[in-house]
Amino acid sequence: MIQREDIGISILSTDRPECLDRLLRSIEDHTKKDGLRVHVADDSLNFEECKRICEKYSFVTFYHMFGSRLGIAKNTNIAMRLIKKYPYKILFNNDVEIKRVGWEFYYFLSMQQTGIHHFCFQQEGLWGAGTSKRPETITEISGRKIKTIDNFPQGAILAYDQLAFDTVGYFDCKNFKGYGRSHWDWSFRVSDSGIQPSGIHDVVGSNDYFIVHDEPCTTQQSIRLEEYRKNTKVLERLRGVKDRVYIEYE
Repeated sequence: MIQREDIGISILSTDRPECLDRLLRSIEDHTKKDGLRVHVADDSLNFEECKRICEKYSFVTFYHMFGSRLGIAKNTNIAMRLIKKYPYKILFNNDVEIKRVGWEFYYFLSMQQTGIHHFCFQQEGLWGAGTSKRPETITEISGRKIKTIDNFPQGAILAYDQLAFDTVGYFDCKNFKGYGRSHWDWSFRVSDSGIQPSGIHDVVGSNDYFIVHDEPCTTQQSIRLEEYRKNTKVLERLRGVKDRVYIEYE
């Protein structure tokens, strides 16, 4: 049986303190506090406001990462390292909100039931997910319905177990700089590793537990689009290269 102490929870925070507060408040409202510990990996320029928000919640540990905009891949690696000792791990972007009690066990009980080691939350309708524009395949594994995509993972919630972490390691911050595509690469590497069925998976019903708010990004649009363009070319070049399934911490 999975205990709360088995679950590592990290939040990536880059400014947007109001989003961080909303997520932490929703965790407080939908979680028993016994054994609860949430780690916030913060790379905000205005970190004092995010730190002040974290101090309101007794279950939060705040880590400020210099406020130098390390980039999504590097900040995610820090967040992953904070929870590496836990058998089950979940990463949140700060624009997520918890909707329902039992959220912390939802993905990991599904892992035990299905043998899938990494789930990537897909919000129905967001950027066309689950529509004819970006369809999903629904299968059933041991009584649990799983929806699978082959492209366009959203990445605001990544749940994974120790085998997934031991198999693929960290985000590739050497090749992916700044904004975009690095979480695609990580989930693709899990798919390519052979530890679970091909594709990127979510559990049917996850939208009852989580919601992602389509909030404005803190990175300037022109910079974001340029970084996204460059990282798209990187992903096209590296996709499926078998000798880079595992990436060391950097």
